[in-house]
Formats: sequence, C-alpha cells, structure tokens
Amino acid sequence: MERLNDRKLIINIIQELLEKRNTIFKLIVKYAIASEFKELGNTFEIKEDQEFTLAHFADSENQNIVLLVEMCHKIDTTIYEIINKNSITENELY
Repeated sequence: MERLNDRKLIINIIQELLEKRNTIFKLIVKYAIASEFKELGNTFEIKEDQEFTLAHFADSENQNIVLLVEMCHKIDTTIYEIINKNSITENELY
C-alpha cells in the first residue's frame, strides 16, 4: 500500500465526504418524492439532470428530511473548513 502524506490523506478524506454527501442528497430527493412530494413524482419523470438543492427540502414537514438536510449542511461546513484550513485547491480535489 502506498504511504500517503498528511495532505494527500486530507484530500482523500474530503473526496470521500463529498461523495457521501452527494449520495445522501440523492437519497433525500428520492425519499422526499416518495413521501411528502409525491405529486412531483406523478407530474414528471425524475431524471439525473433534474436540479434540486437542499433549499427545496429545508422547510419539509417531514422531520426525517429536515434532519438529513441539516446533516448535509454540517458535512458541507466541515468540508469547507478543512479545505480552507489546509489551503486545498479545487485542482487538488478533482
């Protein structure tokens, strides 16, 4: 196994957090459409290029959705703080 330096490890951690956050967000969209926003699922076919943001679900009446949105915000904040503290550039992440 390749020995990674601290910076590379931090970058790997950020990349994993980004991937997990995106997965959680996709699941929030599916869950919201299957429950509280059923009418959206019946109105049109949800596609990968459909544009949703956390703001679409922040005022949900479903407390599970609200908690998941809050968790995504916390993950975002953590990612940005780590990036800023370590002066990591976008090129290093992708």
